[in-house]
Amino acid sequence: MIIFYIIASIITLIIIILLIGKTIIQKNRQSSVSLYIKALKDENSGDIDAALANYKSAYEEAAKTRFQENMKQRIINKMKVLHSLKGYNKQFQLTEN
Repeated sequence: MIIFYIIASIITLIIIILLIGKTIIQKNRQSSVSLYIKALKDENSGDIDAALANYKSAYEEAAKTRFQENMKQRIINKMKVLHSLKGYNKQFQLTEN
């Protein structure tokens, strides 16, 4: 009977640890997603520098968890496009003057 209580206690402890781990991972995921959404809004409003800063922050948050490879790749692609756009805008301003 004592063995049953020990096994039940161990199983309960394992379940609690797994739930805490899942909560922590989900919190980090939501953090990177919210930063990504904020960067998208900045990009759509035309604020390229703020969008780049938010994409960088979102990438750093996504890099903390190894389960977000797709998110990291999307952020990298967005940052490449914004850097290109920033370069084109700079070239356009130089030729305009």
